[in-house]
Amino acid sequence: MKLSKKEKIVLTCLNDLRVDEGVESVNYFTKINKKEYDKIVSKLLKQELIEISKDRYYHYKATKEMQDDNIRYQIERGGYSTVFTDKLPKYLYHGSTHKLIGEYLLPKKCYGDLGNNPDEKLTAVYATDRESLSIAYAITNCEGIEQSGINDKRKKPPYVINVIGYPIEPDTELYIYKLSSTGFKRVKGEEHEYYSTKPVKPLSVKKVKLKDYLHYIEKR
Repeated sequence: MKLSKKEKIVLTCLNDLRVDEGVESVNYFTKINKKEYDKIVSKLLKQELIEISKDRYYHYKATKEMQDDNIRYQIERGGYSTVFTDKLPKYLYHGSTHKLIGEYLLPKKCYGDLGNNPDEKLTAVYATDRESLSIAYAITNCEGIEQSGINDKRKKPPYVINVIGYPIEPDTELYIYKLSSTGFKRVKGEEHEYYSTKPVKPLSVKKVKLKDYLHYIEKR
């Protein structure tokens, strides 16, 4: 199961990476061509160090020994956070229960128990780098859910936690807006949250049904 240095880099980068993003994202951290990338990914899948989830993300399945080895490698590079914060992802996702009227998502004030992070209390358009989490955020705004939270550290659903109430209408339509990351900033202290204080024009929108994602809600 011994991996080369380049294979370790690819393994680390693949966690929570969309399958269709592939070599372009990994290439930011190590120069690699598509043929070499495909060969390494095939090896990692065969050794069951990564898996592909239903929503088409790679997820890390390494043993405790391999995880420790990768953590040590990240520390040697100057810290785990440098891998994820040096560059914004190409695309972000914003989930909503509302169909967009007009061309732009408009900055809105956040309410509720948001803790002490000032970046989470802005009048802004908030987005995430994981489409699955954007769906989870949309679910929290469905009629019937009185209180909820998001666990964005989980690699698999359920992501919606500490739920009080339950969605009243399973046929509710959720709108997932794909955005360019241009103009966004990372929310301080958060790995998957971003914000823009200016209106944002979506690149595309995907409509899904709540009933197909009820497993995203943690049962109490």
